[in-house]
Amino acid sequence: MKTFLEYSRDYRKEYDNYHSQPEQRERNAARLRARRLMVKAGKVEKFDKMDVHHKDNDPLNNEEGNLEVTTQTWNRTEPRLRKEEVNELQMSNRQQIVQIQKYLDDMRVSGDGTSKGANDTKKKSIEKRFNLKDVKLDKNGKLISYKTDRGQLVSANECDCFDHEITEAEYQGKKVTLNDPIRTSENPNKKFKVYVKNAKGKVVVVR
Repeated sequence: MKTFLEYSRDYRKEYDNYHSQPEQRERNAARLRARRLMVKAGKVEKFDKMDVHHKDNDPLNNEEGNLEVTTQTWNRTEPRLRKEEVNELQMSNRQQIVQIQKYLDDMRVSGDGTSKGANDTKKKSIEKRFNLKDVKLDKNGKLISYKTDRGQLVSANECDCFDHEITEAEYQGKKVTLNDPIRTSENPNKKFKVYVKNAKGKVVVVR
């Protein structure tokens, strides 16, 4: 039986045989340029566990419309094995409002001891995580409104997001509850996920 070391990857050999090739070096440099573009735009940052995905799977095409932010898990999965997924940056306004408020309700902050200080900390966190601007909260920490990265003003009072109907559906062979944000694990520090129906009527998970 082989030992663990015998099964371990030979990164030096991989580099010599593949990554060192001029074509692969050029492709990797293009990926790094795409990452820097998205960092500059404020859409990703170091150690955020997010990837910059090329929609046409061509890393040399760094046109703005060809780049989007996805989870590392989804982006690094073989394309034919990827499951349909919507991330926080691709939600509809309705889905985003539900997710933001759930995130706000569960957030533990250390402000200056006042509700205003706590709200300021929450607003900065929400703006950074969801790529939003001008997030406004009431004195109880409830969402009032925000602006998208394109400048669209979204009001939480304009929809019935918090009176939504909770129904059951099937997702990948198991029964799930729609429109009901839940933790991705038992760990209270983990983020939320919610099962929703997309525009095509298919049940997807929003993380």
